[in-house]
Amino acid sequence: MKATQRTVCLDLAEPLRISRSTMAARDAVWLTVEHAGLRGHGEAVTSVYYGLDADTLGRLLAAVAMDLLRFRDPESALDALRAGELAGEDIPPAVTAAVEAALLDLAGKRAGSPVHRLPGAATARVAATARTIGITSPVRAAADAVLPRFAELGVEAVEQPLAPGDPEALAARSPLPVIADEDAVSLQDARRLAGRVDGVNVKLAKCGGVHAALRIAEAIEGSGTALMLGCLTAGSLGLAPAVHLVDRARWADLDRHLLLAHDPWAGIGGTDGFVRASDLPGLGVRRSPGEEAA
Repeated sequence: MKATQRTVCLDLAEPLRISRSTMAARDAVWLTVEHAGLRGHGEAVTSVYYGLDADTLGRLLAAVAMDLLRFRDPESALDALRAGELAGEDIPPAVTAAVEAALLDLAGKRAGSPVHRLPGAATARVAATARTIGITSPVRAAADAVLPRFAELGVEAVEQPLAPGDPEALAARSPLPVIADEDAVSLQDARRLAGRVDGVNVKLAKCGGVHAALRIAEAIEGSGTALMLGCLTAGSLGLAPAVHLVDRARWADLDRHLLLAHDPWAGIGGTDGFVRASDLPGLGVRRSPGEEAA
């Protein structure tokens, strides 16, 4: 197998304000893995919070690309990746997730099967997705009247409404289901929070990909803590792996591709409020109209 990469800029339709910054664009690095005339694609996006810029992502993905040369097929490379034997054990979860996505895309195309029908995955369903809206000030968010007001308005759940550190205490006094995000990064975090919060937000770039997300889902099953699938701002290529897991989640927050001025990829929907996993082989995404063929 061989692999190549390309860095692109994803411009947002309008600046997005989150708790840590205001973002107008984000760089993405695409990894393409080739074998026997087929190509698999994955996407990693930059993140100040996780300390990943485009140069760092490019360097780490280049190391993985070199290591992929020793594998005979994507299936054996996937086994090595999940065992921590591909490009070392210290690669960040976002890089692991992008590499896994490219290998899953390629393996699915080789098998003529969508990712959600590959062994170890699940049957995908259509899922309603949340839509990201602007935030209020930390002072106002911390005020005692905010969550009860949200409950009156019919808000279904609240995600990490305060700074990380004590999600269990917050859940104990909240009139709404509380979903941990920054407090729920790893499998160990999910196990610690199981039964103590209402939900954990699993982002593939945060936990390490599809396989890691499935392990978290299994760890919290039956505990009273439900799964939420979230995402970073990325294109449809970056979100597609999570869409193939939506049947495992109570909540889906897979809308960030809709915030882009132009999404270079298509295939997961979302404009009508629902994301869908394609039945096409692999991840089921394709380049958007007007883009060069992938």
